[in-house]
Amino acid sequence: MPNVVARKSINAPIQTVWSLLDDFENIDKFHPGVKKSYLLSHQDTGVGAKRQCDFHSGASAQEEIVDYKPEQHSLTVRIPKFGPMKSFIAKESARDLGNGKTEVTFTADFIVKFGLLGALFGNLIIKPVMTKKMQEVIDGLESYATKPR
Repeated sequence: MPNVVARKSINAPIQTVWSLLDDFENIDKFHPGVKKSYLLSHQDTGVGAKRQCDFHSGASAQEEIVDYKPEQHSLTVRIPKFGPMKSFIAKESARDLGNGKTEVTFTADFIVKFGLLGALFGNLIIKPVMTKKMQEVIDGLESYATKPR
């Protein structure tokens, strides 16, 4: 199972960063690939919260929080159907570095359909693309978190 990690220290306080990550419905505020996101559940955060993300590419994905630890500033999202993925789990976390800085880490574990061929495709093609895309999301988070309001 390929594991992808993107990490960055940003100049924004933990409270700001966590409030954006925890605002599950509104990932479109900082995710550069998401055109629109909206809730599919009555709950807006925590285990069981569901959203749909409609991407600029025309694709869409439904996502559900499957692990939620606000005291640790982390949440884990499962995406049941995501392109060639058989399984996709992403964790978003934030860690206070002090002095108004926060380390943001996104990790993803996924299994590609199509057995051995899919595994090879996942490691050689999807993993580097996914790493780049997750870094772009963190960059978007930083830009939004540090923008004057």
